[in-house]
Amino acid sequence: MDDGIDKDVIFNTTFHLQRATALHISGSDQDIASEANLKYHSNRLTNLIRGDVLRGVRVHNDKSDETSSNATGGVLEKVTFEKYSTNQSGAISNDGVYGILIKFNYIKKSYTALLLRDGNTINMQTRTTRRTTMRQPVGDNSNYYPLLVHHLPASITSIFLDYLTTTFDCHISPLHTSSDFAMRVLESYLKLYAPPQQYDDTWQLQPSKDISLTFESPPRFIKSEGKEVEEDTKKMQTLRTMTLLIPKNDIPGFLFHGQKSIARVNRDTSTPSAPTPHKSEGPFETALKSYLYEISGIYMEKLHLQKVSCAPFIFGEASDGSARCKIFNLDQAHVAETDKNVARYLILEELIKEASKSYA
Repeated sequence: MDDGIDKDVIFNTTFHLQRATALHISGSDQDIASEANLKYHSNRLTNLIRGDVLRGVRVHNDKSDETSSNATGGVLEKVTFEKYSTNQSGAISNDGVYGILIKFNYIKKSYTALLLRDGNTINMQTRTTRRTTMRQPVGDNSNYYPLLVHHLPASITSIFLDYLTTTFDCHISPLHTSSDFAMRVLESYLKLYAPPQQYDDTWQLQPSKDISLTFESPPRFIKSEGKEVEEDTKKMQTLRTMTLLIPKNDIPGFLFHGQKSIARVNRDTSTPSAPTPHKSEGPFETALKSYLYEISGIYMEKLHLQKVSCAPFIFGEASDGSARCKIFNLDQAHVAETDKNVARYLILEELIKEASKSYA
């Protein structure tokens, strides 16, 4: 296993997810990822949190008194802005995730935030010199990092977000994903384990962990005095939340039966009594929807998928509807190295696409 991948800060940390508009920088050097700008903003944010130094004396302010030290991390040593890339070569291409890594280094502990984009969200042009040919971001998207992820204490979060919005004239808001996002990403991951058409019990390829899905019933609205108000579900005997644990050895069977159901519906135009697969549904969702209906009479399309937990990631929504995510580093001997790389950063790439939608 590559040490660089093992030590990637994106793994094994629960991040809050937010979306950001393009960053605006004045002056001749308008690339935030340039070495000069990274060093400048490292020093400036450090001084903002710790307090400015005037004639050799550090002058504290109200903000620095609260954030320059905390109970778990100790005293702040330095804030650093660094380049980040999942591409081990560091070269920008249409593959991989790129961005700016911001580290808040305290004596006992460090906190991280990342501004992220992928190669597809960057307007690229080929620049040729006498020695090399390279691709560089250009235009308004050169400083467009649609996804902001951070794991910070509340006191630092407010300072950091305020610094981004005032310094770069950008807008930051919580990331609210579309209703089918979690299932769509899960389907993309499970494609790695899809069995062939001639499936039998000898098929060995399966996820390393069970899959946990948490559903909740969306709020229902009724008319009261001419206005729509949320119905009090506590007075109703109705399903509000449901958690399903699907054993890992059952996953190939779900995928196989889902593939058969999709193929059968494509051949047969008649409408059966059970729920039929939608064009956008994958085999796992199709099989799970049919299973819930036949076993318990539950229409899965009437429920909202609130949390997904599987081997490469945990994705869920907080009480305010904003998203959170934790990514794990896969170490499976029976999965090809290319598949490991796909699964590692799959949800990260999908989150970047989701974050860029509102500003596309």
